[in-house]
Amino acid sequence: MNNQTDDDVPTSSQSEKDILASCVGLMGMVYEDMLDYMDWAGFEYSKNPDDEDYPLMNYTYFEIVQRLFLDKTMHSGGTSTRKKIQELGIKEEHVCFKPNEVNEE
Repeated sequence: MNNQTDDDVPTSSQSEKDILASCVGLMGMVYEDMLDYMDWAGFEYSKNPDDEDYPLMNYTYFEIVQRLFLDKTMHSGGTSTRKKIQELGIKEEHVCFKPNEVNEE
């Protein structure tokens, strides 16, 4: 007889690759919410990507992977981060969020 309760069973989660993709998707949603707020609050911004006030958010996968998976570990340096990026199969250097265009893997 097994006396194990649901509280004793570990909760499964997504793979690190799926967690990264979900994180980038969430970042895109937050970016879109920021643009909605800017529109609501009456902030003027350019829709032309060549202009200085074009709202653009650009993160390197190095930053995202390091912060999401390696921050506060003994492996938060550059060599470990590059290794984790390789393990996750990331080919792009960065993810860039632009108005009406959210770039994800």
